[in-house]
Amino acid sequence: MLVSSSWDEHVILWKLSLKNPAIKLKGHSQAVTGVQFSPDDNIIASCSRDGTIRIWDVDSEREIKKLMGHSGFISDVSFSHNGQMIVSASYDKTIAIWIVHSGEMIWHLQGHSDWVQAAKFSPDGRTVTIRVWDLKTGKEILILRGHLQW
Repeated sequence: MLVSSSWDEHVILWKLSLKNPAIKLKGHSQAVTGVQFSPDDNIIASCSRDGTIRIWDVDSEREIKKLMGHSGFISDVSFSHNGQMIVSASYDKTIAIWIVHSGEMIWHLQGHSDWVQAAKFSPDGRTVTIRVWDLKTGKEILILRGHLQW
């Protein structure tokens, strides 16, 4: 399977072994800017210019959660390595950490001086970079500088 996102407001689940492989997952009201499978491939997270993150069940091909909390459009979404959390990056200059099963935002990390293009978990699931945040305390640990432009 593959999953793709597009400016047409859809997430498309591609089941390559089927005769008609493209399944459109509809729910976002603006361009879908990011999408990712969970580590176990059972769910998909998507983010959009509409300011939402949507969680989709792969088997039923249905939305199971809608996460809201950013005040700007969301540019990226990514699962933790154990699949229990999601990190999102936004044009509101913040990063948010979410619990997948409950949809609860547990951290709303502020400190960036401009929009955040992408956010990823470290392999051990404890930190997020390029500003490094401690996920136990919600505190910024370090700012890594090196990129002059995006």
